[in-house]
Amino acid sequence: MKAYVILISFLCAIILIVGAFCFSPHKRAQQACRRGTTDLEDGLLPDAVEDFSRAVQLDPKSAPAHLGRAEAQFGLGDLTNAATDRSAVIALETTNERAFFIRGVISFKLQDFNGATSDLGKAISLNSNDEQACFICGIAQLHTRDWDGSKADLIKSLQVNPYNPKALLGRAVAEMKLHEYENAVLDASNAIPVAGPLASEAYCVRAHAKARLKDRAGAFDDVNQEIGRAHV
Repeated sequence: MKAYVILISFLCAIILIVGAFCFSPHKRAQQACRRGTTDLEDGLLPDAVEDFSRAVQLDPKSAPAHLGRAEAQFGLGDLTNAATDRSAVIALETTNERAFFIRGVISFKLQDFNGATSDLGKAISLNSNDEQACFICGIAQLHTRDWDGSKADLIKSLQVNPYNPKALLGRAVAEMKLHEYENAVLDASNAIPVAGPLASEAYCVRAHAKARLKDRAGAFDDVNQEIGRAHV
């Protein structure tokens, strides 16, 4: 009888331990995160925000919960709260490249180009092969007038995606500012065939570069091309 009582007590203790583990706040936060991730994959962004918020309540130090909620908020256009969650992720994981990237993109959308350059630069330092981070950082640096930095990052972007017309055009603008007119002509020329609606801008940049090189006839032709496309 005594052995039976000891066995029952032992089994009860095991059940309590397992139950405490299964229903601990940390475990429930992980479950909520998994639900939120599924919601994200299914495009159910409001549901994802709700599930990730539940996870944050259960475990405020859960970087995946903050990260997932920021992704959902970003998709819903809630840039302010998305940036707040990204900052929470960065505070918890100072080497989270994705968090720096998204916060940089949010800053760019809010026209905080210095903030965008700072965060995207950190993302690039953590992953130098991130083509999108290099591209957006390069464009942000055009706004901050860091011509050398812009050209350097757009070079990295174009090494991965050589047919990005916006990157080609952006590098041409930086080269114009750096008085590298021949390079600007080359980049604008490469942008024109793939630029689509941006072709008129590419012709404009090339016309300015050719004018600087004293190629008046070429500049005149490009101006006519720009005018013609602008009225299509």
